[in-house]
Amino acid sequence: MSETLSTDRKCPYCAESVKAAAITCRFCQRDISVDLLVEGEATPKQLHKAALNLLGCKPGTFSYQQLKSQLADNQAPLCSGIAYSDAQQLIQAADISPLSLVLRERHGPVEATTRPHNLPEAPQAPSQSRWLSTTLSLTVVVALIAATYYYLERQGRQSAASLDQEAALPTPRQRQRVQTTNSEPPAVEKVQEALIRATVTISDGSSIGSGFFIDADGYILTNAHVVEPMNSPIVYLENGSRYRAEVERIDRRLDVALLKVDGSRFSTLKLGDATTLTRGDTVWTIGAPHGLNFTLTKGIISYVGRNMNGIAYLQTDASINSGNSGGPMITEAGEVVGINTFIIRDAEGLGFALPSNYLFMSSNPILEGIVTTEEPHDQMEKWLAYADGANAYGVADNRRRVRPPTRSTSSMLDVLLRQSKELDATFQSRLNRANTDITRLTNDKKALEAQYFGENASSLSVSEETILGKKLKRLSSDIINRQIALLKTSKTYYRAKEKNIRQSLGYTNNNLLKSQLESAKQRVQGLLQQTESDLQSKYAELKTVQARKY
Repeated sequence: MSETLSTDRKCPYCAESVKAAAITCRFCQRDISVDLLVEGEATPKQLHKAALNLLGCKPGTFSYQQLKSQLADNQAPLCSGIAYSDAQQLIQAADISPLSLVLRERHGPVEATTRPHNLPEAPQAPSQSRWLSTTLSLTVVVALIAATYYYLERQGRQSAASLDQEAALPTPRQRQRVQTTNSEPPAVEKVQEALIRATVTISDGSSIGSGFFIDADGYILTNAHVVEPMNSPIVYLENGSRYRAEVERIDRRLDVALLKVDGSRFSTLKLGDATTLTRGDTVWTIGAPHGLNFTLTKGIISYVGRNMNGIAYLQTDASINSGNSGGPMITEAGEVVGINTFIIRDAEGLGFALPSNYLFMSSNPILEGIVTTEEPHDQMEKWLAYADGANAYGVADNRRRVRPPTRSTSSMLDVLLRQSKELDATFQSRLNRANTDITRLTNDKKALEAQYFGENASSLSVSEETILGKKLKRLSSDIINRQIALLKTSKTYYRAKEKNIRQSLGYTNNNLLKSQLESAKQRVQGLLQQTESDLQSKYAELKTVQARKY
């Protein structure tokens, strides 16, 4: 009973670590629920006691008659398709002796059935054994004859073609290229999974773009023109998580930006060498075209190193639209070779991506200190030399890009003050809803306490008293959990408010407004510290209630 409940488990399909409370694996999207079975036999009196105990552990989930009948006939699962953590909780909390609860994986990889090693093989009838022996002998003889014939024929073909093969032997450079392009790519499903887990959608509600994780500590690559118009970019992951991002570095000439979100152990994509590409190579892109998040498209490389304004872009026919900017261009080998950057207006199949080499192989790469940087090799030196010449094709001015609007200091202050009011309104709405729920639960708790501790409490039977006590414990825990959630919401609000005030201070020269903002900043910081302290107190109170026995 004192054993700690597991908060994580391994998915039986993909072996990734998932939450014990999950019903579906967030990596392979398969059902990982479990069944709870009952083992053993019990007398009617023991069945009555076991049903009451289970009813107290999980009120509202079962009925008494249903529990009693299922405990008596343990052929069918007691619970089917529940979370692993719920099954653990029931096993540890429910005392249904002499019966026992057993957890069974509901789904999982099919394994071959094997006979236990301590059991002897079943004897076969003599006629059946002789027939099997004769059949095996004939099979072995036929296989040997076939193998000999195949070997002699193959040797003859190799001898006849040896002169032609020697005349067509590739040069060392060609052999290197063949090894690079013909290496066995991973399965398409794995490439798609890596794309989805490591790419993000970036938005602030008014504009949208894409990006991808380059480092497990939360560093994200995207286009500069994606984030520059955004006041407060939010990063969305495919699993539903979202994070507020900060712009760490930006290179406007290459139109690339490096973002950072709080967190670690994010899935990442590996950078490849774009100079090894040739026309016709298959590539994948992912992004949010017109807001359709995590859309995967396939195309080919149409041209490698197209010189536009001194930058050697990768040209592709893959479908790229508004919202794809900043997303990765990835090979079938799973390496990012470019960042989708722009398309040609009023054209079809003319998309362009910044080669990945510019990110880690230039005079001042944006990823310096994040990934291992390299000295430019011969081909990259040629690409870097494009910056010294003029645009050979004259189409760069026709590219479709989102340009950041120019804002004055006063307009930026107006935006920040408007955001502050929106933060206040959103928080007040959530605060009202949370207080309403907590008040309702508190009234329910008072009604239960009146039954448990009131004048008629002495007339309760032992089973009724046990059920009421466990309901009261569960209701108390629910109230504290709602209070903890409200404190977490308050904590998030105070942090956003403090950041908004700090930004506003940088855009005002009005001494009176500065004084008011400074006072507000100190007040918010004090509330943030108080919220942290209240959270610790509530966690301790929850632990005490959960350990209480009624």
